[in-house]
Amino acid sequence: MIKNIFKTLIIFASIIFLSKSVLSENLTVATPHDPSVDPHWLYLGPNAAYSRYIFERLIDRDENANIVARLAESWENVDDLTWKFNLRKGVKFHDGSDFTADDVIFSIDRIPNIPNNPASYESNVNMIESVEATDSHTLVVKTKNPYPLLLRRLSGVAIVSKNNVEGSTTEDFASGKVAIGTGPYKFNSYTPGDNYQITVNNNYWGVKPDFNDVTFKIMPDGASRVAALLAGDVDILEGLSPSSVPAVESKDGFKVAKRASARTLWLYVDTQNDNSPFVTDNDGNAMSVNPLKDKRVRKALSLAIDRDAIVSKVMDGLAEEANQVVPKGFFSYSENIPENEFNINKAKELMAEAGYADGFGLTVHAPNDRYVNDDKIAQAIAQMLSKIGLKMQVETMPKAVYFGRLNKQEFSLSMIGWDNAFTGSSLMSLSAAFHTKEEGYGSWNAGGYSNTAFDAEVEKASAAFDMQEYEGHLKKAMEILIAEDQGAIPLHSQFVTVGTTDKVDYTPRADEAFEVMLVKKTN
Repeated sequence: MIKNIFKTLIIFASIIFLSKSVLSENLTVATPHDPSVDPHWLYLGPNAAYSRYIFERLIDRDENANIVARLAESWENVDDLTWKFNLRKGVKFHDGSDFTADDVIFSIDRIPNIPNNPASYESNVNMIESVEATDSHTLVVKTKNPYPLLLRRLSGVAIVSKNNVEGSTTEDFASGKVAIGTGPYKFNSYTPGDNYQITVNNNYWGVKPDFNDVTFKIMPDGASRVAALLAGDVDILEGLSPSSVPAVESKDGFKVAKRASARTLWLYVDTQNDNSPFVTDNDGNAMSVNPLKDKRVRKALSLAIDRDAIVSKVMDGLAEEANQVVPKGFFSYSENIPENEFNINKAKELMAEAGYADGFGLTVHAPNDRYVNDDKIAQAIAQMLSKIGLKMQVETMPKAVYFGRLNKQEFSLSMIGWDNAFTGSSLMSLSAAFHTKEEGYGSWNAGGYSNTAFDAEVEKASAAFDMQEYEGHLKKAMEILIAEDQGAIPLHSQFVTVGTTDKVDYTPRADEAFEVMLVKKTN
């Protein structure tokens, strides 16, 4: 009898131990994002972040945006056009095959050749003239022109297996057929719109993550994510809205990780088209001229936006006003650009001076599932602009639709949020989003902004190896864009907030990318 009781206690204790062990090895994340498993498809921050689990880069960026070695263990800048990379030896793909220089060359070549990609990663490789392997683990990269930020650009190039991926499609990644990388996690399963599951790579060359199996529950609705966290259905909540922060912080057993991010939101303004697609007269008819091409009108729009109200009411204080397209105090931030002014009367005066005292019709476009409170921000902006006589409409849509249309310049006034942590400066936003469209520049120029003086400063910055000279050109370019031309209308820099149970700790990244490897078990 005693022996049986003892045996039962041992079994019961084992069950408890195993249960705790299983719980400690698994992590469940509520996410608003439905990821692209193909690491070269649809260049958005969440997709780039998800790709880190399975696929690695030669060089990557840590949570503070510092460059760190990954598949390249060392490198040197041989001359202004030549870089040599020594690749890490002994690294295996998830199928057991060897990682070599051929995989890097294939990955770089693949990026610009994916058909119908709505947002290509091409801007990370189009400065490269050639890539050659001098042996299986040594690469020589030549750029078309001096390009000091090549390392930063390569941190956006995921390395895939040539042997597995050659001849495959994006759909083959989503099915898991070719989702084979060198990263800390392996593909497990993906059900679009429902969940994405990964499992630890036990043969990973680097530091092993704390959790063996991770399930991402795809939940676009913010309230549903909060409810799942507070009910104990998930361990961590990605994309916690500012309005939900108090509810999570005030409940025992839960906490919020937060930090200021490097992402700044702004409005693109159509400065190119004579007939802008979403500008009308007051009767809803197309106009023969585009009032947004008039700098006075653009300045009036900026003056009519109460950014303090957006920060305090829409963002619940978890944001900071922006007067340029990088956060205040960030490298390359210009102190010469005046602070924002909210002045309805001055805005009306400029509208009248430009010949639009009675206003005109205008639609603001934005995603509704990409940035913190993006839909609410668009609605608030429309209400503010209506106070200077504009007949405003708002159209928001899922990011998968929005960014494809944005890149085709289909909008008149549109919202975007740009992560400046990628280059650690304003270079990427200025060169990709505002430089005149041409080879190597302007791939995201959705407003059609063009100024030769601005372009010259960006190009000089792109070729400057001296950091002081580099920053000086970027500051001057920003002053031309914002102070002189009002070629964009800055809004705010948002915070990143993540809700968790007290069983885990999380350190947010400056670029807002959620990273499972930064989730740690609490003692």
